[in-house]
Amino acid sequence: NKQREGMAWMEANNYSGMMALDTGVGKTLLAGGAMMHFINHKEGGGGTKKFLFVSPKRLQGNFSREMSTFLKDKGVIESRVEEMNYLKFARIVRTIDTLPAVMKKPKEKRDKDLARIPLDFWSDRSKLKPAYKDSTSYFKAVYQMCFFDEVNEALSGSKRKAITDLKHPHKILLSASPMEKDPLDLYRFVAIAKGDNY
Repeated sequence: NKQREGMAWMEANNYSGMMALDTGVGKTLLAGGAMMHFINHKEGGGGTKKFLFVSPKRLQGNFSREMSTFLKDKGVIESRVEEMNYLKFARIVRTIDTLPAVMKKPKEKRDKDLARIPLDFWSDRSKLKPAYKDSTSYFKAVYQMCFFDEVNEALSGSKRKAITDLKHPHKILLSASPMEKDPLDLYRFVAIAKGDNY
């Protein structure tokens, strides 16, 4: 069935690329299954890195609800998955990658921007000393895998740039079949997955 094919595809592609399946096939469930498979078979149950699940704001919470419904051991997933929307993800990436410019802003604007950056980015937050040189090194160190759900809603502007610029070894884009609306979407998705600006 499609779910088994999807799991086999992710494993064969080292959990990296674009998975385009029709609406209702269970892309979100497949993402959870991939995380569980990675935890149980790749880490041997001893990993601590988180998993990132980025989706449009209107779908926030879908991942947790589906995992609660379908997974027996949902506690393992819930403790390791961080959900965020595309805008938040793009703002974190942009703020980290423009940190020198952010630091030159007036204090009020600078503090507002710095508040977007997760605490685990800093080696010493009180001294504003970063632990990572850029957003890619941060996301690679903190997250085992990064999933981008309904990526067709992030094909332009800062959202697309943030996903494209993220060079993570386990970056998976999820979307309904790209050929349904525009054949060029296939090209766009592959470019984003590979980190190529088009």
